[in-house]
Amino acid sequence: MSTSNSLFNSAKKPEILVGKVLRPWGIKGVIKILSLSDNDTRFCVGNSIYIEEKKYIINDMKKSKNNILISLDTIKNANQAELLKGKSIKVFLEDISSLESGNYYHFQLLGLKVFTEERKYLGDLRDILNTGANDIYIISLGNSKDILLPAIKDVVLEIDLNKEHMIVKIPKGLL
Repeated sequence: MSTSNSLFNSAKKPEILVGKVLRPWGIKGVIKILSLSDNDTRFCVGNSIYIEEKKYIINDMKKSKNNILISLDTIKNANQAELLKGKSIKVFLEDISSLESGNYYHFQLLGLKVFTEERKYLGDLRDILNTGANDIYIISLGNSKDILLPAIKDVVLEIDLNKEHMIVKIPKGLL
């Protein structure tokens, strides 16, 4: 039995959602995708991705306005590409590159419990906005209200992925 193109189902590996197939592009099997990754090199030629638990190698990549056009090793025509429409694109946690100490991928931070420096529970990290200068963390307070915190050293005092929490210093006048 060959397992070169599919995943082993017995030991499920941690997966990360990195994109979504939007639709076929042309007649040669190219697909238009929406990137959900904060890694600019995620869809470079030679990288592996998984769609429906099947491994694909990226043969070609072009940026197209807000989306990306990619060719995959085993998708050769529009009919094959059409079968991928709407599917999630994933990678395995073990396949992503490590970051320098103190830097984190967004997927690592989303869902963290956020506490003030006095250890008072504030809420959960619900979303992250990319602003260019620094990220903005959206903290859900639980009462259908959110607060926005800049992801800067003066505000974010500690991130502990093992304990799944973040300690922050609330800027004066924010709450």
